[in-house]
Amino acid sequence: MKRVWIVSLALALCLSLAPVGAMAANQLPSCGDLEQMAVTLDQAAEALAKIGSIERGSELDKTLGQLINALADIANIERNQDLADAVNLMGDSWKKDDWEPMKEGLDEVIIALGELIKRDCN
Repeated sequence: MKRVWIVSLALALCLSLAPVGAMAANQLPSCGDLEQMAVTLDQAAEALAKIGSIERGSELDKTLGQLINALADIANIERNQDLADAVNLMGDSWKKDDWEPMKEGLDEVIIALGELIKRDCN
């Protein structure tokens, strides 16, 4: 069962990287991309809560690092300090393999993305 959650988390994290192409052009992803990213991050948070940790150096670990970088780009483009703080918490937790703060950071990122979506997309 734990393996299913690991695969689910890996898939969720990979899907959440979809908007990275828009950020390469230094523009915010579309509203649809942001909404998908928020949903996927919510699923990732749930999966991480169930599996508890991620093995250092695994594909899942590498993907999580890419996700953190992509979220940092969104925070910079938006000049959103709340999002930047949450991403920094995720990044620090990721570097230390400290998964409890990572879960908190994910929750804060989801809230910040929700606020961006509410402001820009509704």
